[in-house]
Amino acid sequence: MTADRPIYEPEVEELLRELAVDPTSTLLRVPRKGVVPTLFDKNAMVSPRAAGLSSAERHLLQVYREEVALLLREAYYLYLQQGEPFGPALAWDVIKDRRFRPPTIEEWQHKVERALVRPLEGDGAPEAHDVLALCVRESPVAMPSPVQLAVASLRLVPTNQARIYVACDLQQTGRAEAGLRGFGDVLSRCSSSFHRSYCLQNMALAYEDKGDLDLASQLLAEASSMDESRSDPLMNWLFMSIQRMDMRSALDAARRIDHSLTPSHAALVDFVRLMLESRTLARWKPNRGVQAFISRVADQLGPASRSIAHVCQ
Repeated sequence: MTADRPIYEPEVEELLRELAVDPTSTLLRVPRKGVVPTLFDKNAMVSPRAAGLSSAERHLLQVYREEVALLLREAYYLYLQQGEPFGPALAWDVIKDRRFRPPTIEEWQHKVERALVRPLEGDGAPEAHDVLALCVRESPVAMPSPVQLAVASLRLVPTNQARIYVACDLQQTGRAEAGLRGFGDVLSRCSSSFHRSYCLQNMALAYEDKGDLDLASQLLAEASSMDESRSDPLMNWLFMSIQRMDMRSALDAARRIDHSLTPSHAALVDFVRLMLESRTLARWKPNRGVQAFISRVADQLGPASRSIAHVCQ
């Protein structure tokens, strides 16, 4: 993708529309059963010389490969339903603007239904997002899942960001072992502390579900140290340390939280709110003895860490 060319050009949407109405187009069509193989396919990127491609598909690959891959990753954001406690860690930090409210699935479907009947307008950006679903869905009557959009982007440009999306989806849909393999695969090839922190945090969530709280706590501590711009693993580390009544870890995490966050910090406010909502929904409950543990460490907690400790009681 060149710096002097806008991402959303009318020709991008024109090509996507052509692929959307072509029943023989396979470039972006992702069968649900093909998610895991694509994640671990070292040669996932499609060559413009691959057999069976239409002229429109070849042109897209030759000229707009990175632009469309980016569109697919952005569409993944739009498709995600936000606000689920203990959801994929990426949901906290990846969204570019916290004021942006992703549309509901119903809103997305309504936009998709209108996508092919609207004429090209302006730079084509809104329609380019809408028509992607028509390019990716595996049948005329099925809407694609978010993970299918991420997998389609891997066919164009295999990014670690998209691999993390796929691994998170596997983890959250009952395929924890495949998800862990996916995170491990990213860690083995990725140097970005930002992405490595995401992987470690989500691996911690997987091991928490498996009941290995010692390893989960260790991974959260590592994730929080790997990229200090991300407060989410640090807050989760404190929460888990208190629930485990691990004095040393709890005080280490609390010290770092009080150094970097104020009680009114947006991330901390959101974390406390979601944990309270999760408790109301009976998704977790305080461990026996936690209240006495908090009483013993209360005088060593600052304002920010104290707000998390309050939730744990």
